[in-house]
Amino acid sequence: QPTDYHLSLMLVTRALFKEGESKATFTGRTPDGTISAWSVFGLKGSKIFLTLSGTGTEASMGIEGFVDRKSYLDADDDQRSFTLAVPVTQDYIVMIVPDPGATTNYIFDVRVE
Repeated sequence: QPTDYHLSLMLVTRALFKEGESKATFTGRTPDGTISAWSVFGLKGSKIFLTLSGTGTEASMGIEGFVDRKSYLDADDDQRSFTLAVPVTQDYIVMIVPDPGATTNYIFDVRVE
């Protein structure tokens, strides 16, 4: 039977820290309105501090749990700074969402405590 379906693919970069470090800064670019996605691991009970800068108002963050698929921050909320009290041990996918069609350079700071 013919059927309609939709397949989407998101490439995710893991946010890695230097040995013994709990924070890191990453730079990136969102060419032609595409989303940049980062994976940040969090243990239940810890906190993840996220800051997006260098974008003005051309981009914001969205956060989703990799395992539970729960949305912790919607990109439509237009946030560039967020603290997540980690409820579940898992990877958290942080999406840097530019304005439609915008190419945006960004700086992404991550700290886990």
